[in-house]
Amino acid sequence: MLRLTRTTAALIALLAIMPVRAQSMDPVAASSLMIIDPAVIGDATTPPKRDVWTFKHLIDQMRGGEDAGRFVVAWLRQFTETKRINGLDVAARGAFRSSFIDLWKHRDGLPAGATDEEWAGQLKLENAPLRLSAIAYRPDLFKGKLENGCLRDVQSAGEGRLIFQAVDAAGGPQPFTVIFEYGLVADEPSSLIEWAKRWHKLASLTAGSDAYLDELAAITRGFTDANPALERPNNVALNQLRTNEFFGPPWELREFKLGAGGGLSMDTVKVNAELSFDGKDSLVRFLNDLAARDPQASKPLVIPSIWEGEPFLAGSAIAQSPAFKWTANGADPAALARMSLSSCNGCHTGETGTLFIHVDLGAVAARLSDFLVGDGQPVDCSGPPRAGAGDLEARQCLMIALATATEDALDCARPSTLDSIGTGPVVMSLPGTVSATEATGFNLTDFMANRVDRVH
Repeated sequence: MLRLTRTTAALIALLAIMPVRAQSMDPVAASSLMIIDPAVIGDATTPPKRDVWTFKHLIDQMRGGEDAGRFVVAWLRQFTETKRINGLDVAARGAFRSSFIDLWKHRDGLPAGATDEEWAGQLKLENAPLRLSAIAYRPDLFKGKLENGCLRDVQSAGEGRLIFQAVDAAGGPQPFTVIFEYGLVADEPSSLIEWAKRWHKLASLTAGSDAYLDELAAITRGFTDANPALERPNNVALNQLRTNEFFGPPWELREFKLGAGGGLSMDTVKVNAELSFDGKDSLVRFLNDLAARDPQASKPLVIPSIWEGEPFLAGSAIAQSPAFKWTANGADPAALARMSLSSCNGCHTGETGTLFIHVDLGAVAARLSDFLVGDGQPVDCSGPPRAGAGDLEARQCLMIALATATEDALDCARPSTLDSIGTGPVVMSLPGTVSATEATGFNLTDFMANRVDRVH
């Protein structure tokens, strides 16, 4: 069970007084982009509707030939030790063992005092105190270049994600999430569009039906399962595994990579500067240099490992408070906002008005963050992003535009290019009240030029 520190108690008190707002997710987004329906992912008393969406399946696919117990214990032990990442000491998480590891040991029939080595020999993946909270598609994270309306140098179709949240002995949600973030393999525009078509097709099926579940399972296995032809560690398309945890102060986000040796090792948190730079003149100089080098924000934001001779890329991202925003007096405002929103600790707090977790099983205030769902108005893909729209709306418009692109749009020798995809209504047979989704006028060039460097 979670031990209530003063900080934890204060957070719970803050949650209790937050206004509860009814949320409305577009049916297309709910079926294809952010899947949280219990008829698909299960609930407190039922598992996911397909075994391929369990924590056990994902670990079994990525551990290669290593024993499951040793693989998991080696990963979790990194929370209990001080780690040296990019020349920075990342402190052990004091309450992690008692709040999570010991609970798992108990489920496996071992006392809390059992050594990790003893536990590794008896660990059961199916007993992990984690529950699936969402399956997500991130088309906005695709990698490619748009030149003169033509999509070139495609390297990936974005990411597919499975999000888990810790639960206590009674099944109550706890402040620890584990996100498996996989690359959607694509090396040409047609592959990128094929991924979009497959996710988009889900919206034409009834969520929870065998047809829907089988189609979604086939999609997810296309990126979660080991593939001998994939030249990645253990032949798995995992880009990174991220955690977001608050078993004790401060709130911390971490990133892990599947290494050449096959294990999950703690790594720097990408696009997140070390917190000690907040408010410093050196951060101001970095941001002004960024603004001078990339005034249109047309290149991916990169936080270098070292800046002015000091470790700059964070070993872990610390969220000091729900209102946290990066500060840099004298810095270019646009560059500061860009960096703050792109960082883990900015995106999960003050920059987006989020209370640390964008997808929350506890749903004390709302299941999804306002940043994701926006004002709940009908999705409008007919022009530039509207005021009040959530991030899911931009992702949905992009998915529809890609999914409805024709082969002519991929042939840059012809007049029709990706600038003009989605030039008519996309008529679909959808369950519920939605019968058509407009993609008229969606402009991929504008989207590429104006999107922020979202990585979370």
